[in-house]
Amino acid sequence: MNETLLSISDLRVYFHSVRGEYKVVDGVNLTVNRNEILGLAGESGCGKSTVIEAVMRLIRPPGYIQAGEIMFRPEGEPAVDLLELDERSLEQIRWKYISYVPQASMNSLNPIMRIETQIADVMKAHSTLTKPEIHERATQVLDIVGLPARVLDAYPHELSGGMKQRAIIAIAMTLSPQLVIADEPTTALDVNVQRAILEAILNIKEETGTTVLFVSHDLAVHAELVDRLAIMYAGKIVEVDTVYNLFKQQTHPYSQRLFSSIPVLGGSRVRQESILGQAPDRLNWPSGCRFHPRCPFAMDKCSQIEPPLVEIETGHHVACHLAYDVATSEIILPTKEGQHEKPA
Repeated sequence: MNETLLSISDLRVYFHSVRGEYKVVDGVNLTVNRNEILGLAGESGCGKSTVIEAVMRLIRPPGYIQAGEIMFRPEGEPAVDLLELDERSLEQIRWKYISYVPQASMNSLNPIMRIETQIADVMKAHSTLTKPEIHERATQVLDIVGLPARVLDAYPHELSGGMKQRAIIAIAMTLSPQLVIADEPTTALDVNVQRAILEAILNIKEETGTTVLFVSHDLAVHAELVDRLAIMYAGKIVEVDTVYNLFKQQTHPYSQRLFSSIPVLGGSRVRQESILGQAPDRLNWPSGCRFHPRCPFAMDKCSQIEPPLVEIETGHHVACHLAYDVATSEIILPTKEGQHEKPA
């Protein structure tokens, strides 16, 4: 059994507005196992970035964490609820145990500071390393992400977009954290640079044993990188399984439509499927299953009862009445055509 490093339970993140409360994240349950790369996918606006900002305790007004528990279990240390820590205690966790690669991170570098100075700032603030040790470590982390040592003397404007992105990942790795959270690190990069970024992340996992929570809406990127994949819709997790199994067969109707939208090279020509309708309003979620207004297989109870996220097979969790009958606790596996099949 895989050891859990991070577990999120019933996480709810709301935002105040003059129109009411936007329930951006509304009951997320998710676990991240040690020494894995877990992907988090879903259409724009489903709450992916808000989940990881909550993990890092970066939610600022008018946003706030309404409820939930985020248990972090560092190796050799007691488990802690990140939502219960004060700011000083959080400083002991950030970067040393958990680091963060923010969205559009290549624009996060200070334009008037050399790369080595920006890497050194993290180590000065969160460690007791000497100046020679800091320089040696900075060289090591650049090597891990595939950058030469000369980059230490460069300013951000002297680097390409891909090099800046890898420099940010290097900063996240300076203190050998047990968990790296990366939010869309390949966005706005060409495919060759994307490949370099993915290889850097894989090298980090293989060489350091670091766990990675990887957020992206690009399913092709997830296919290349992650071990398990969680699908998110309307502020909730709707399906979790190994990336291999999810690409082979999806159970939740939203997952099916999401994967059907991926263009396929070769084979017979088929019309690309799309998800009809619009994402629901975060001010007023639909009753029952939040996907039922757009679901072609919706039943009467789908609009009345919210399906729980349950394990229908080992390691495979789904929140759908087609997969799990709440009344009878009878597991039913749906096909893409909406037919119901009981497992053998």
